[in-house]
Amino acid sequence: MKWINYLSLLLLLFSCLSPRKEKKIVPVAAPIFELSLTTKPSHIEVMNVNFSKEGASFGKDPKKNSYLYVDSIPFIPDNFNMSCWFRVEGEEGKIAQALFKAIDTAHAHKQFGTWIAGFRITGSLNSNFLSAKNFSKSETRSREYYDLPLLELGKYYFLSINKKEKQIAFYINAELYKEYTLPNDTEIGINSLIFGALNFEGPYVNQFYGRIRNFEIYRQPLSPDEIYSVSVKHFNEIQPFNDAFELSKFNIAH
Repeated sequence: MKWINYLSLLLLLFSCLSPRKEKKIVPVAAPIFELSLTTKPSHIEVMNVNFSKEGASFGKDPKKNSYLYVDSIPFIPDNFNMSCWFRVEGEEGKIAQALFKAIDTAHAHKQFGTWIAGFRITGSLNSNFLSAKNFSKSETRSREYYDLPLLELGKYYFLSINKKEKQIAFYINAELYKEYTLPNDTEIGINSLIFGALNFEGPYVNQFYGRIRNFEIYRQPLSPDEIYSVSVKHFNEIQPFNDAFELSKFNIAH
């Protein structure tokens, strides 16, 4: 068994010595749809959402529904990228908080939803859930979910999601967070969006408590360098908020 240990050490050594590929800024095609969410958008249904340089703020009043609904966007076919900056500011027990849901209104069962649960990113595509029902630890997909890195409450993150055929890849701050290969029921077209909730008619569920800004959709998946390039577009605007967040950890008296 000693040779196995030696081989493991050699592999570890070579992995440490191998240079990590540096990301670079590259040209990126213009998004097919975008919302800054720093000011109130026109021609969009707004329900109890405030806007500022920090983005659209959801869930400030727990007694009121809070969401944005975009009922018409340029039709986006099966493969795409969605990107935005977001910050979680509260958690309601074990209830998942919806960031956004993309819908094909002509085929209502075709939906792609992304939400925060337990300070991790997860979601669903049509009938495919990216974590098992009720996040049961006995299910393989949920065990994978619990292994995902935790996000910090109050910190802005750049989220970028590639959908390509049967694959969905989540990137956080331009680093691969989790990739899924789904077996079937993965085709979707998108022509409407809802932010901050999973539904807005009937029982109201999955309120998001936090902020979203600089939401963009691209008509094709993006490469790692393209995702990095999109992330830096608004980084200088986001950085002061995260600097203030880091300073707040020290409880410096003013």
